[in-house]
Amino acid sequence: MKVKVTYRLSVVLAERRIKTATAFAKLMTEYGYSLSTSQATRYLNEGNNAPALSLGFVEAACTVLRCSPGDLYEVVIYHEEGEACCFALKTDPGFASKIDPPFCDSVYLGACG
Repeated sequence: MKVKVTYRLSVVLAERRIKTATAFAKLMTEYGYSLSTSQATRYLNEGNNAPALSLGFVEAACTVLRCSPGDLYEVVIYHEEGEACCFALKTDPGFASKIDPPFCDSVYLGACG
C-alpha cells in the first residue's frame, strides 16, 4: 500500500474567491492567527513543499474558510494491485455509501469516482 497526500489550500482559497496571499493573511490575522503575507505566500505557492501545517493553522484556516481539515488534503491510497481509493472527511451522510468495496475496506470514509 502506498499513500499519496496532495495539499489543496490554494484550491480551497480559489473556490472561496480569495485571490491573494495578502487577503488570506488578513483573514487569518483577523481571526486571531498571526500570518504574514510572506508566510501565506509560502503556504500557497509551494504546494506539497509548503511548510508543515500546525494543528493551530489547520483549525484557524478551516474556521476562516468554513471547511473541514479533509478539504485541505486529497488522500489517495494505492493498493498492491494498482487500484486506488481516495477519501476525505465529509459531512454528507450519504458519502459513506459511495465506498467501492472491492478496492476500499470499510475503514475508509469514501471512494473516488
